[in-house]
Amino acid sequence: MKYFKLFEDYTKLNIGDNTTIGKIDDMTDDQFFIDGNWYAKRIIKPTDSVTDNVTDTDNERTPLYIDKDGKNIVFDNGDGILIVVDDVNNAHYISLWDMKKESRRKVGFLIITKSKMSFKGEEYNTLDSVEIDKEYRGKGYGHKLYEIALKYLNNNVKGIVSYLPDRVNKNQVPAIYRKFDNEIIDNTYHIINR
Repeated sequence: MKYFKLFEDYTKLNIGDNTTIGKIDDMTDDQFFIDGNWYAKRIIKPTDSVTDNVTDTDNERTPLYIDKDGKNIVFDNGDGILIVVDDVNNAHYISLWDMKKESRRKVGFLIITKSKMSFKGEEYNTLDSVEIDKEYRGKGYGHKLYEIALKYLNNNVKGIVSYLPDRVNKNQVPAIYRKFDNEIIDNTYHIINR
């Protein structure tokens, strides 16, 4: 057994289910398990400026931390709800996870295609689909998925566009869009600007 002192540059992951008292099991250089909780070394330093759990310096974005599977964790509510992006500089797959002991599963996602559309001289990525498990709806996670998507899109695009005739959810999705700088074009496309 190794003993380890917790430093400020580690963050609690809230996903542990075994218990040890002050001893470290399965320790790596950047993650360890102690007192029934996993901790991961933060990618950002305590002195870095953090705005809404995201660091954006010279157009290179940094995740909050990277988990043991190499996933870019960009949001952690401190209660086991995580949001992961596939690429911090050009996100196309944003997933919502419930990592609490009893759940530990993906509970939502937002997919943006790599294809682009132009409106008013600006490029937009196309929304493919968004889904959140029923029990997680109405808690602000849909809005958070869109917010994260806009932050981690390629810098060369202005925002996200969705094709209105394909929209299944005609109540909650428009309500989410209204919270952003949005516009409907020709009653066919709904865009969200950064």
